[in-house]
Amino acid sequence: MKKSCSNSSSSDKDTSPRLKLLDQKYSIIRNLGGTINTKAHLVKDVTNSDILAIKIAQKEEKGELEREYDFLSTFDHSNIIKPHIFISEGNLIREDDRKFLGSKTEDDEEIDAEEWTYFTLKFYENGDLFENISRGGPVHEGIARYYFLQLVSAIEYLHLRNVAHRDLKLDNILLDDNFQVMLIDFGFAEEWRFKKADILDDWGKAKIMGTKGYISPEQFYNDGKDPIWLKKCDIFALGVVLFILLKGVRPFESPTKDDEYYQYLMLKKNNYFWKMHQSKRRDFSNMAFSILSHEVKSLVWDMLNPDPNKRPDISEIKEYPWFWKKELLSDEEIRKLMSERVLN
Repeated sequence: MKKSCSNSSSSDKDTSPRLKLLDQKYSIIRNLGGTINTKAHLVKDVTNSDILAIKIAQKEEKGELEREYDFLSTFDHSNIIKPHIFISEGNLIREDDRKFLGSKTEDDEEIDAEEWTYFTLKFYENGDLFENISRGGPVHEGIARYYFLQLVSAIEYLHLRNVAHRDLKLDNILLDDNFQVMLIDFGFAEEWRFKKADILDDWGKAKIMGTKGYISPEQFYNDGKDPIWLKKCDIFALGVVLFILLKGVRPFESPTKDDEYYQYLMLKKNNYFWKMHQSKRRDFSNMAFSILSHEVKSLVWDMLNPDPNKRPDISEIKEYPWFWKKELLSDEEIRKLMSERVLN
């Protein structure tokens, strides 16, 4: 879900009204997270008992949802979620014993229905990568590489269409019914345009966008006048995602000079950075696969480079030895391994 960088946790307090019935069709089961402007809910379609996810906003905020829906509805990639219907003026009634819109109270007063905007999505019971890592700890390189290749494919698809996600994080990567990744939440997505007929302007607004811990350093140090290299923001966040998959913790709290761990990246002290994580952080070091290969360390290190000009783009990432390793887990192996993690 779309988050503000100052308060980006999916556990943000839900200030929306307690809601029960949407358009006499969707019964709201529970809140799935969100922000001040938008919420996600788990719902049941009362006409056929299907369980879905709904992203919803009050009518005055519908522009944000329309924009996100427009993005998602144009994409066609196996690792990017597809939206279902979009309703610009849906009606919600508050949670009580009243069953249908248009009914009256004991005092013969009309029920006060509120207009909201929403779109529906498939709900995946396997949750997201954040939940999976939080419960089961890091994954070994084989699993991480399997998912990384899928994410690279999805991000490459977006970048070739002049779109940056701007909020890549484990929470926004679902696991579908077959444990394949599904990229969600395009509330911060940004498109860049052509300046001239043959020159691509892939720079965007300098406003900080994303979630703490995944935001690229150039956004913090920008004075608000210079544009941000959108694609490289995604690459940095993808590097953080890969690190957490492998180590079970974030590589740093914030990519600034005040952060103890990020200082080593700024000073180009590669060995110290990895040693710090191995010795001082709760990184599940008792697990056999906590010792990472040189190839994956090299890739992560470059993706987290403080200088966006030296950060590889997607085409360059695909040239790294770790990306091109011959060994790749099969879909069946992934289903087995990830099913065991969920059960445990």
